[in-house]
Amino acid sequence: VSFTRASSGTYVDGDGLIATAAVNTPRFDHDPVTGESLGLLIEEDRTNNQKFSNTFNSAGLSGSDSRWQDFVEVNVQNNLYSDPFGTNTATRIIPTINSTSHYIGRYQVYTTATGYAHSLFLKPAGYSRLEINVNGSTFTVDLSGSGSFVNTNSITYATKIQPFANGWYRLEWIWNNTGGNGANTIQPRITILDNSGNTTFAGDGVSGIDLFGYQQEVGTFSTSY
Repeated sequence: VSFTRASSGTYVDGDGLIATAAVNTPRFDHDPVTGESLGLLIEEDRTNNQKFSNTFNSAGLSGSDSRWQDFVEVNVQNNLYSDPFGTNTATRIIPTINSTSHYIGRYQVYTTATGYAHSLFLKPAGYSRLEINVNGSTFTVDLSGSGSFVNTNSITYATKIQPFANGWYRLEWIWNNTGGNGANTIQPRITILDNSGNTTFAGDGVSGIDLFGYQQEVGTFSTSY
């Protein structure tokens, strides 16, 4: 059998971790929880529009890099925690001890009136609930058990949550841009909820949620990271 692929690509290895296949090397994907082989991974050509997809701070980046800019009542610790690749590049966001809301957010100008598929790896580190907000459209997520979400609108809505190895989850959601170029510029805002689902609470200064690999693609479903 002859196989070619012009670029490297990621897949889930038999140990449940994300691995990278070199150019012209086939990707044999696996269930991230059971390790069961899922066969040859074949996908359409896609681009992650987030240039710095694993940078959850603004240091060294300019506005044109579409960086995370809002850090409200959280402390951010970068490159200290185990990630879905098995290395230590995950970021932890930790609510402060003040009784208020705790979130991070970023800005980006959209140029096309179409659907955008988003994905993000998340891991509970003391808190297991969060809210995703895009221009006022929200849904909530629970990072426990098999993972779950609650949608409340048809503009921004979750489509899938997949458990991964070592306590990680991959969350996927769609945002439909009906306004065209520049009409919507806030996306997303990630708000940590306490374990009762409250937006306003006082953190303990230690517990938080780990983040890794934010991806945004034009389309109605997410592809591999």
